[in-house]
Amino acid sequence: QEELSPKQIADAKKEVAILPLEQALPKWREWAKTEEVTKLQEEAFTQLAWAKDQAALPLIIKGLESADHRVRGTAATALLEYGTPAADSAKPALTKALKESDASDKPQIAWALACLHEPTAFDDVMIEYRAGHLAKVQRLDGNPAFDPDQLAAMVSTDKLASLAGDESESVRQLVATVLSRNADPKYTTTLIKLVQDKS
Repeated sequence: QEELSPKQIADAKKEVAILPLEQALPKWREWAKTEEVTKLQEEAFTQLAWAKDQAALPLIIKGLESADHRVRGTAATALLEYGTPAADSAKPALTKALKESDASDKPQIAWALACLHEPTAFDDVMIEYRAGHLAKVQRLDGNPAFDPDQLAAMVSTDKLASLAGDESESVRQLVATVLSRNADPKYTTTLIKLVQDKS
């Protein structure tokens, strides 16, 4: 394994950054396969995702199997740029990666599953939400990724309404937000319960 210095990595990024997109894409795809230099691999995932390069999607999905949890986290975050339905093929790999995740990549993987509206991951995603971890997830550009509408889209409104008595204040707030947008009389009792909530 050849170790590259931070300067060599920075120089390599600069060289590709000035190329026209059609010349840069093949370089980034090569880097996406390069597991030996994780910084370049993460940069490749980022650039390819921003370009929404469909040919790179399998390479980013493969990144969810990386031995390095930082690479897995970046791969999961890159999938947010593709969204659903473009990145739906990543759901099985994300589900597997979630089971193998640690504190460094679990929030990103959980959020990617939320954004792809994978209902089987709802309970795991809610555990991360209750712990306050999802609020810290950032997109590739550093902006906050969290959006309550994405979380709500994972399951039916009825399923969310059933969490109105959850011990987590943030979960109850989410339920109140979603139900307040659904002017359906069947949620009146639940909304009355929520409006009397101590928080």
